[in-house]
Amino acid sequence: MTCEPACRCNTVSVERVRRPGDEFEALSVRDVKVGGEIGRRIDVTINNNLLSSTPARTHQAVPREEVEDGYIGWAKLILSAVAFAAYSNNQEVRAFKDDLVARTSRRRRATDTSES
Repeated sequence: MTCEPACRCNTVSVERVRRPGDEFEALSVRDVKVGGEIGRRIDVTINNNLLSSTPARTHQAVPREEVEDGYIGWAKLILSAVAFAAYSNNQEVRAFKDDLVARTSRRRRATDTSES
């Protein structure tokens, strides 16, 4: 006798007993190091792209009328600097990120003050 495809007569149910240490643990981004080609590309991006652009040079004022569609992408630079600083735990990258955030914050406060 053959069963229909929807038949569950061969289904085995096993309850898993939880043991200490079986749970997944959250890892800090600093606990993970990507290797191979992807890791090499991350390191190249940090060193050749992020660190080669100094905050003084990248933080030049861009008048709104000179930006075609109103998109500057400054937040993406900040987010990538934060992620790379957390991933690499490199003091130079962290200093770059701190300076970038501080300059942006000061500029934002100055803009808010002048518009009031």
